[in-house]
Amino acid sequence: MLWKPDKHRLQQILQLLKESQSPDTTIQRTVQQKLEQLNKYSDFNNYLIFVLTKLKSEDDQCLNNIGDSSPLIRATISIVITTLASKGELQNWPDLLPKLCSLYAEDYNTHEGALGTLQKICEDSAEILGSYDLDHPFNIMIPKFL
Repeated sequence: MLWKPDKHRLQQILQLLKESQSPDTTIQRTVQQKLEQLNKYSDFNNYLIFVLTKLKSEDDQCLNNIGDSSPLIRATISIVITTLASKGELQNWPDLLPKLCSLYAEDYNTHEGALGTLQKICEDSAEILGSYDLDHPFNIMIPKFL
């Protein structure tokens, strides 16, 4: 059966992602706490996948903001992306790893955001990164690291 998001919950998550762009550290802490709470719900990952793969503007916004000048915003975006990856959703977002690797040539903040996200993905998803299911992403990533 095809999963479809509840419009109200989807709007809440979209609002949370927008709030994550605030430079206010109090708001950032609140966003972080809400993300941790939402992660306990079984369908939360479905919403994140939907946002990051189906809503193109949100997908672009998330990856485009990985280089935000605020370390807290970069960290929040990195957590969202890593959460998806660690739940085995790399197969549904095949251009994620190549895109993150391509961001190395960007400015310092983007480089740091991309590298931090890749580090977290490698820590949390090492088994899937070495699998045949994803055509051995380590073969692409390791030369970038060297």
